[in-house]
Amino acid sequence: MSQKKFEEMHYLDNINLANDREASNSMKLDFARVNIFNPYDQNAYQKLYDFMRAGNPVQKEIYRVWRYGGEEFVHRNKFSLIDRKGHYRKNKFYYKHFTVHEELSPLSARAYALSRYRQRTGQFLDKADYWLPLPELIGNPEGTVRQDILLPTKTGAWLGYPCLGKNAYIEYNVKKELLVIGEYWSNQFKALTYINRSDMFDWQIEICDLHQQGRSEEANNIQLEYINSNQILTY
Repeated sequence: MSQKKFEEMHYLDNINLANDREASNSMKLDFARVNIFNPYDQNAYQKLYDFMRAGNPVQKEIYRVWRYGGEEFVHRNKFSLIDRKGHYRKNKFYYKHFTVHEELSPLSARAYALSRYRQRTGQFLDKADYWLPLPELIGNPEGTVRQDILLPTKTGAWLGYPCLGKNAYIEYNVKKELLVIGEYWSNQFKALTYINRSDMFDWQIEICDLHQQGRSEEANNIQLEYINSNQILTY
């Protein structure tokens, strides 16, 4: 099974979250503790449609939760209005047709990872940090996902794994249908936890320094030398 197929499999797993109210409420409480309140779930398209149908402008950026492999990760999602048709009424624009581009942030994180970031840095993760460009990280061999890959920050590093994420073009048409009319994949990183630089091994510090110097190939070679078999997921 390819990495892309693995992502598609867990992308479909989001369907389960909407039908499990207890899990959904627990998830919202976990994210509220890290200053993320009422994040959107996989029903974001329908909520976007309802929001715009009521005459509101497109919501530029939201928190959105996806479930991957039984765990919830939060992204930042940007919605850009590409075109629209409709009319104004009482200073509100009522849509007959619109097309929106949805873009997922390169970084997504578990509530646990965000909690550890808060504990170890003394601050909540800034929204802009979700959009920082990713360095070139090592890929995963067929059938495995290595979950101890380092993604450096100013004060430490995220631990998790690189993957592919699905971006979309969404259309609301004259038949009052909300459709995904185009999709493409982009590089993303799923953060499982966070560590401070002061808690790192020397080789982890070296990896972070090399990435930040733009020497990712050297950083990845070191990462390949240090393999923790307990952090390898097979599928």
